[in-house]
Amino acid sequence: MPNKLKAVDWLCVSAYVRAQEAKLLTETEYGRMLDAHELSDAIRVLQDHGYAVAEPSLAAVESAVRQARAELFADFSAFSMDDRLLDLFRIRYDYHNVKVVLKAAAAGMDAEHLLLEGGRFEKQDFARRLREEEDDTLPEIMAAAVKDARRLLFAAGDPQKADFALDRACFAEMAALAADMESPFIDEYVRLMIDAENVKALLRVLRMYAGAEMLAEAAIPGGRVDVDHILAAVENGALTEPYMGTPLAIAVEEIAQAVHGGGVMFFEKACDNALMHYLQDAALVPFGPEAVLAYFVAREREFSNIRILMGGRFAGMRPDQIRERMRESYV
Repeated sequence: MPNKLKAVDWLCVSAYVRAQEAKLLTETEYGRMLDAHELSDAIRVLQDHGYAVAEPSLAAVESAVRQARAELFADFSAFSMDDRLLDLFRIRYDYHNVKVVLKAAAAGMDAEHLLLEGGRFEKQDFARRLREEEDDTLPEIMAAAVKDARRLLFAAGDPQKADFALDRACFAEMAALAADMESPFIDEYVRLMIDAENVKALLRVLRMYAGAEMLAEAAIPGGRVDVDHILAAVENGALTEPYMGTPLAIAVEEIAQAVHGGGVMFFEKACDNALMHYLQDAALVPFGPEAVLAYFVAREREFSNIRILMGGRFAGMRPDQIRERMRESYV
């Protein structure tokens, strides 16, 4: 298969996506779940949308969401489509599992229960390869990052820098995939994801009263906003300047309040919503990889909103408190 994704190759799967989009939870249905007098009524909305919630418990909701995600990948794997697009979503689960295995090994504990399904590699076998240091079986970028993370964890005793190394590798793999597919839409989305991660890193550094040196270690290259530009803005006290006119401008404006003791909820929500706003342009594309990418992100957003909403309901939060925490949906 050629590297470049051709829109005409996506006719069949795009038609399937358009049909599935009609089944996404809407703002009206989220409202019904929020306002439902009984939790069973909120769960019934999920069941009507195919979520197999077996009982009125948060554990059952979480199980249903995990099952729905597995079915999502299984459905699309049945199409003769480019697996590189699916890998964009699988990669982060792999790197989560790398962190779990390496940190568990460094602490001398068992953390198998923290491993996640959904990556490119079956989780138990992947964990075994990591424990036995079979690095030559891993993708090149990941193998180098794993070796670096082991050194930082076991020799230097610095789990934070190990996380930085793995995060950079994770997004480097994503960026390489996007470049290989030669899709400007996908490439721009990955770059925007990197920008969002760097904005979040900026907030963490400021809340810790750390300086540009730590940010330089945490920042991920490859975004629309150059890392050197971000570092210069920190040094000059002009945090918003690099992001003026970008999709993350609103999120960066929230940093000042979050740094000075405010909550980070609105900041994180603004970052997530910026990514969704970008993807909503895919609704104008009749067929192509754009439609599939947008649908996958829409489902991930739906999974997240279900967790936020039902977690809030089971915790007895008011509907307005829950709605504040929820992210914008695709539909």
